[in-house]
Amino acid sequence: MKRRGYVVIVQRIEGNERIGFDAYYYSDLKYFTKRDAAIRHGAREFDSDDFNIGTIEDGRLVAFGWGDWDFGGPGHESEDDPHGGYDLDEIARQTFIPGRGWPS
Repeated sequence: MKRRGYVVIVQRIEGNERIGFDAYYYSDLKYFTKRDAAIRHGAREFDSDDFNIGTIEDGRLVAFGWGDWDFGGPGHESEDDPHGGYDLDEIARQTFIPGRGWPS
């Protein structure tokens, strides 16, 4: 059975017109076994809904979304999906989401 959990991920666009803009991702890496608990944590931390939820399975980031909706991850690779195209490996790298075996 796959072990599933959730983390809050904040996406920020940083830069300026001279050097360009890039998306950066941050997380406090607090792991929740229920998605609604992660959503409540994000709402408390940011006093808004301006954050994303990362879905972790067996220690790997497998989806990226908002609220109850995943828009980056398996099944969302279509160019027609305006929210698809997220590079989950890059989000995991930037947020320091460890590989398999996390949390132990």
